[in-house]
Amino acid sequence: MNELARLHEEYGRLLSQESLDTDDLDYEWFETQKPFLEQLSKIDHSAITVFDMHRKQHIFASENFTSLFKIEPEQALSANSIDHLIHPDDRLVLLKLGIKSLQFSHGLSGDEKIHYKVINEFRLLLPDGDYVRVIEQHKAFKTDRRGRVWLALSMVDLSPNQDPNLTVLSQLINARTGEAYSWLDEEAEGDRASLTKRESEVLSLVGKGLLSKEISDLLNISVHTVNTHRQRILEKMNANNTIEAIETAKRFGLV
Repeated sequence: MNELARLHEEYGRLLSQESLDTDDLDYEWFETQKPFLEQLSKIDHSAITVFDMHRKQHIFASENFTSLFKIEPEQALSANSIDHLIHPDDRLVLLKLGIKSLQFSHGLSGDEKIHYKVINEFRLLLPDGDYVRVIEQHKAFKTDRRGRVWLALSMVDLSPNQDPNLTVLSQLINARTGEAYSWLDEEAEGDRASLTKRESEVLSLVGKGLLSKEISDLLNISVHTVNTHRQRILEKMNANNTIEAIETAKRFGLV
């Protein structure tokens, strides 16, 4: 079993743990909410879907999926929704984040769950073959009487940042307190801890603007060794380039 299949299995297992009070699931009430959701999608210029945690399927997709992303609402309602249109590199990361979100949600009380939302930014493939960066917000739309999430709301819109080299960005936000947290930062923190002493030295000097030759002279090692360290730093910090590595390093007070 490859990693993607294993993660899908784990995600499905966590979803199945959401045992809802079926007597409390009012689908007639939800029908009355559809006009509101359509109006909300127009006001916010966001494509909206609603996922039913009981039926394990999408039960609503706003009409403006077509105008915003050239995707038919029926496609957004399908079993795969728009998941198969996500950039392959981003899909794996988002699945891991989805698992962490479910694990986190399972540990919250019903009153707490309604205050949290997850915001992810990733690359989505359009029918014309181009990728665009989108921002997707997830939050509880309706809970059952025990506070378990019955309907989950997703709002997707174009990101103002269309840098094609950026991968996934993610934040968990408590709307009541304003607290924000990123599991990606947690992973980066773990990667930072795995840097060797020499790699930390090289990263610090790169952050100060030194070139590989200057670092080589200062540390009395070859330029080739410096470049090898720099490549390993990029891999460990999951950075596409030196600028990203330095930004991550600044976030954690390394440079």
